[in-house]
Amino acid sequence: AMMVLVYGARKNSGLFYWLLILVPIALPVFFLLDYAAWLFWYGHNLNAMGAFTVKPFMPTVFGQGKVAQFLTHSYPAIGYGLMMVASVLLGLAALIRRKQQQEEG
Repeated sequence: AMMVLVYGARKNSGLFYWLLILVPIALPVFFLLDYAAWLFWYGHNLNAMGAFTVKPFMPTVFGQGKVAQFLTHSYPAIGYGLMMVASVLLGLAALIRRKQQQEEG
């Protein structure tokens, strides 16, 4: 599938070209949505036969939270920061490339 996308992007202006750019730019947002969905699933699908009973909960995506008597911490690490930097740099490169295309014709 990736080869088809790369082959279709060879003209530098088609739909495939922009898909190759927009998908990695949106990756940090999709990661947060996926992470939040897994946290929701984890907090709402507890085993009823567990050692103790906890009401369904939604752990925090960023920051401090409390689950029963436990304090939880959830902060992004270096990997998410690098993903954000790469996304911003790719966005800037896409804007520069678009400006070049408009100047060419």
